Amino acid sequence: MRLNFFVSFVFFGLISLQLPPLSTQQATESCSSTLPLNDLTFDSTLLQCVEAWTPQNYILRYAKTVDNTWSFILSAPDSSAYIGIGFSTNGQMTGASAVVGWIPTDGRGQAKQYLLGGKSPGEVKPDQGDLNIVNGSLKIESVSSRLYMSFQLTAELPRQILLYAMGPAGFIPASPGFSLREHRDMTTTTINYNTALLARPDKDSKYRKYWNWYHHNVGRVMIILAISNIFYGIHLADAGSSWNGGYGFVVAVLASAAIGLEVIKFRNK
Repeated sequence: MRLNFFVSFVFFGLISLQLPPLSTQQATESCSSTLPLNDLTFDSTLLQCVEAWTPQNYILRYAKTVDNTWSFILSAPDSSAYIGIGFSTNGQMTGASAVVGWIPTDGRGQAKQYLLGGKSPGEVKPDQGDLNIVNGSLKIESVSSRLYMSFQLTAELPRQILLYAMGPAGFIPASPGFSLREHRDMTTTTINYNTALLARPDKDSKYRKYWNWYHHNVGRVMIILAISNIFYGIHLADAGSSWNGGYGFVVAVLASAAIGLEVIKFRNK
């Protein structure tokens, strides 16, 4: 009896050492995770996603959601510290502009733009910088032990060199100065915005009709090429006219059905 108790004690003790705390499990996220935000002012289904800083589990979602308007959501574990994302022209901190956010003790998130004028805390200036942040778009909230900081920038193409920072644990910027202490850790990455440019523009965008034209007609061309490829395969196999006739009949039926559906759709407009 004592032996069984001892074995059970050791077994569950080892399990407890292997498992991370519950808050750590909740804080983990990936690009395949569902975004737990419901009050966004833009369509989150358009967002591209990158694991921006894997060791710290920083996830960046972004997209060009309206003409010259880029939407961003940076998520990171809530470690009672500020999180930040900077936009740099040369990969250096000095001269970059950053968006920094945190959750004070009252639970109401705060986020600001900072000008990174130098590497010392005194050279990091709040409410300064050259990022054109859309009014009312900058906010941060904590959900399931993670911070979600969202904002929109007005730019034809944002800077591709990004800086990510994590503040010292337990430090929260406070009024009136909102000064920042030196970050606990940081990293530099680059991002390719071209993938986001292929995303569907907002329905109010003047480019939406061109995207629809591209989307529909490229699809039609692909169907035609696929049909032609099958006919060519029948020819290479020397399968005979019966195969061509049979496949041609199937294509004709499908084409008639597609045309009929298009006519019905047009009449119902």
